[in-house]
Amino acid sequence: AVDFLGQGMSLPFEDPTPRWKDGGISEGENFMWGFGDETEPWANKLVYSIDLWQDQVRYFIEEVIGEPVYVVGNSLGGFVALYFAACNPQLVKGVTLLNATPFW
Repeated sequence: AVDFLGQGMSLPFEDPTPRWKDGGISEGENFMWGFGDETEPWANKLVYSIDLWQDQVRYFIEEVIGEPVYVVGNSLGGFVALYFAACNPQLVKGVTLLNATPFW
């Protein structure tokens, strides 16, 4: 099972407010939940798109799993799952969509 592929670093995993209250973050410091490091130079050229996500899923399945799989996608992940299956039918045994967004 693959639990997290796609947007990456899009959801906060650490609440910065305790550090703010304890004086760990200066008032003028720019911060966002879950981050804290400056953007890597290569990241400025990274464009999130359906093609990037499809490539990431394909790479993971080919390199890590190594055989056709059942793909399950929820919400935007449903769109990614369906797009991936349409582009890579040789890697997909079946697709399940939950609350999927449509193709536009």
